[in-house]
Amino acid sequence: MHGWANRHVVTTSTGFELRGSTDGAVLSQLTLPASSQAYDARVFSPDKELVALSIFESGRVRIELWRIADGALLRTIPTDANTRVRALDFSTSGLLATMQRFAYQQGGFLRVFRLSDGALVHQEGPLVRNSSTRVKFSPDAQYLAIHDHNAGGVRVLATADWSIALVIGEFAAIFDWYPDSSSLWVASGAGTQIPAFDLVAVPGGNKLLSVPWEPADLAATAVTPDGRFFLASQPVTTDPNSPPGDTLAFSSAADSATAVTFKSGPVVSAGTINPNGTQFTYTICPPEAGTCTFYVAQMPAL
Repeated sequence: MHGWANRHVVTTSTGFELRGSTDGAVLSQLTLPASSQAYDARVFSPDKELVALSIFESGRVRIELWRIADGALLRTIPTDANTRVRALDFSTSGLLATMQRFAYQQGGFLRVFRLSDGALVHQEGPLVRNSSTRVKFSPDAQYLAIHDHNAGGVRVLATADWSIALVIGEFAAIFDWYPDSSSLWVASGAGTQIPAFDLVAVPGGNKLLSVPWEPADLAATAVTPDGRFFLASQPVTTDPNSPPGDTLAFSSAADSATAVTFKSGPVVSAGTINPNGTQFTYTICPPEAGTCTFYVAQMPAL
């Protein structure tokens, strides 16, 4: 069986390791050449077979596609992007979406490539006006959500013909797709005192759920597949009165009330939740250690 449920990828100083989720055993290891280690962004395919890297060199971006199991470089895709690509995402249908940052009055373009031959299948922009880039395919590959400053938030494209399926304004930001691809979680209310997470139907656009995010000391990173709880952690700042950054929590999507809290070593960062809703990830980076440790944990009873 392939997929997140029984294995995960750990980032190392020189590449990546594919590990078993139950015992942490190293299943395979990819050591990147020095020229590829300074990548700007990386994304793993849904089955964790592949990793795509964006690399800025000599004024242009190239995309490298590596197979983790045997360390093979499958394809190098040259691009005409002249600013760094900061967002990547695989589709389940064999596409790779990229978004470059906007800087020095250039960049900000969306490009979508076909993995089988590296061909450019769609390009448009500029869409963003700074380095805030995000692209996210729906699980069924029928839609691509992108940050679009021109639209004032998020634009959803239909991948069949790249037409606009939906625009979500109010300075919304992409959070995650619902597992059945029928709706999209977005963070909305930028600049307001109490932001919210909204679940928006795609392509209908009606708001199915809105969760005011009131725990100011927690930052959400993932939502359970059933949409009932958010995984969050306690960010650390330079403020001497800042929390210690040692808390993971699951908060209710109904009212953002904290349901389960874990105390851990500082500095802990919440990660992802697997599609089955049985495991979640987090990372601990103690300042004094200089290295980070990646963990996979069983989901609590919620």
